[in-house]
Order: sequence, then C-alpha cells, then structure tokens
Amino acid sequence: MIIYGSRASHVKSVQLDVETCPHCGTHGSLVLSTYARYAHVFWIPLFPIGRVSVSECRHCRQVLESKQMPAQIKAYHERNLSETRLPIWQFSGLALFFIAIAFGAYTNGQDKDEQAQFLKAPKSGDVYEWKTKAGAYTTFRVSEVGTDTLKVHFNNYEVNKISGIYQIDKEENYSDTTYQITRTELQQMYAGGEIVDINRH
Repeated sequence: MIIYGSRASHVKSVQLDVETCPHCGTHGSLVLSTYARYAHVFWIPLFPIGRVSVSECRHCRQVLESKQMPAQIKAYHERNLSETRLPIWQFSGLALFFIAIAFGAYTNGQDKDEQAQFLKAPKSGDVYEWKTKAGAYTTFRVSEVGTDTLKVHFNNYEVNKISGIYQIDKEENYSDTTYQITRTELQQMYAGGEIVDINRH
C-alpha cells in the first residue's frame, strides 16, 4: 500500500501589534501564522504545493483563514506570503528521485561497460542470460573458449520473466550436450538484444 497525501509545516508567525481582533475587539492580540503545504509519499516530502496563512486571536482564540480575513489583515497575509521562502527540505523527495535516476544511469553504464569486456574476452563459466525468439528467458554457460568459437551448454529450462532467471540458473539444469557458438554470433546476439545480461562468478 502506498501512503501519500499532503501535509503542512509551520514556517513563520508574526504578531500584529497594531491590529484589532474583528471578533472580540482586543487590540494587539492577533498572530498571523504561515504554513507551507507539501506533497509526500510515505511521509517523505516530494515538493511544495503552496502556502497558507491563518490569523488567531490570543484572547478569544478565533481562527480565520485568508478568505475570511478583513482587508487590513489580509494585506499582512499577502505581504507575509511574498516574504516567506519555502523550506528547502520540502524538495528532498525530488532530490532523492533525481539522485536515484542519476545513480541508476551510472550503474547501468558501468554494467554495460562490464558486459562489453566480458563479451570481448569471454571465460569458461560465464553465464549468458538469453531471450529466446519465443519471448521466454533462459541461460547458457560457457565451458570452453577457443580462438573463434565458444563451447556452451544450454539450460534445459526457461521462464516467462527475466526476474525469474535466478531460479533456473543451477548446475543440474544445464544440458550435457555441448554446442558451439562463434564469437561473431555472440556479438550479433548481444547487439540484437537477445543476450540481456552476462554474469561472471
């Protein structure tokens, strides 16, 4: 279950010493408080979604929202909003999101570089995750590396999703039959997206 919504945090309060409460008539009792509202997911702030102000009389405790304020109090409210900056921490969710994207792009680039190295210099024991023409996923394992060809053993099992490959990558699942694949064929399979990952243990 994803918990999301909006919350508000107190930013600033100003005592309106020269104003009179419109409800009880007490002079200098009004406090104008500004709150910054923000969207959140799992209580992690994502981004600000606005600011609100309320006035409260410390004598009679009447609370007014901006739309209920008399004109002279609303003027303070508008000035307060223009002078109040949004807290930086309310952007923390967005910052984490972009950091995660940047980190994912970096690690993906590192993984691609590593795969290119494995493809260029294959070793016995390398396991290739392979997408078949039928759209299923399986593996084959290198048993011997020659000058132009590789000897491999194909997995006897396949799965519908790439996330399930780890379940079939077991010693006992590989065929005893040896097949030969040229380095050129291997490169073409990788370039065509048939080889989706290369693992070296």
